Order: sequence, then C-alpha cells, then structure tokens
Amino acid sequence: MGARWFCAKDVTPADRIEFTDTETDIYGLPAMRIHHRSTDRGLATIEEAKKAVAEAGAGSGTPAGRGSPATTSSSPPPPATRR
Repeated sequence: MGARWFCAKDVTPADRIEFTDTETDIYGLPAMRIHHRSTDRGLATIEEAKKAVAEAGAGSGTPAGRGSPATTSSSPPPPATRR
C-alpha cells in the first residue's frame, strides 16, 4: 500500500524552465534546465504532509523499512554478496 499527499508549490518569479540552443536531450530536443526556489511556507507545507502521511500510515500496520516483514523476504541477496 502506498500513500501520497499533494503539496502545492508557491510559485516565485525565479521559477522557470529554460531551454538551451546549444544542447539536446536524449531525444534530440533542446535540453531544458529547471529553475525553482523553495519558500519557507512551501517547506512548512511539506513537513506538515510528512506528519500527515506518518499518522495515516501508523494506522495501517508496520511501515516498510529496515527489518520490517515487508523488506525481509526470501529474495536472494544482491549479486555482489552471493556465495
């Protein structure tokens, strides 16, 4: 199960997408560079969403992570550690 929260971003005058005339992407289109800045309000919104996700997840059982049943399976170890 996954949970996601949408957090609206505050738009600032510095936010823009810039296309270059000299570089291309893997499809041969003008390469783009994304410029954006986070605001204090936007960062606070993200922190609030993290808390809300944690609270919602707390009611659904053990979160996936190191040592949880969701991540400790009978899958073979990565190739570098196989014997």
